[in-house]
Amino acid sequence: MEAQVRSSIEEELRKLRRDFEKAVDTVENLKKITNELERRLTLEEPEEAQTDSSSLESALNSIEELTDSEILGSKAAWKEYNELKHECQQHDLKIEQLDELEILCKRKEQFAADLLCYSLGRLKQKSK
Repeated sequence: MEAQVRSSIEEELRKLRRDFEKAVDTVENLKKITNELERRLTLEEPEEAQTDSSSLESALNSIEELTDSEILGSKAAWKEYNELKHECQQHDLKIEQLDELEILCKRKEQFAADLLCYSLGRLKQKSK
């Protein structure tokens, strides 16, 4: 039983690490794109800005979609963590990787919260 639980925890750790790295890379790329588009929009004439404005809107929509995905992913990660923790407690297992999984869940949750704050800040800025 311990080997099965340990394997499940290790698989969840691999999945969370991979997903987290991919999300961070995606945000970095989208931020570079949005920063460059915003810079160009401040320098362009209104007629020339239409394409960049549409591209910026698309990039911001991608950030919002990623935010939604990360919030749902965080919820799923915590659910999996709690199930594995319960299984460990039920069988009186002490598996060190469970603590690491909890830390990754907290990082994923904080990342999702940071993305949400960014999206809400952009929305507030846009409404002015």
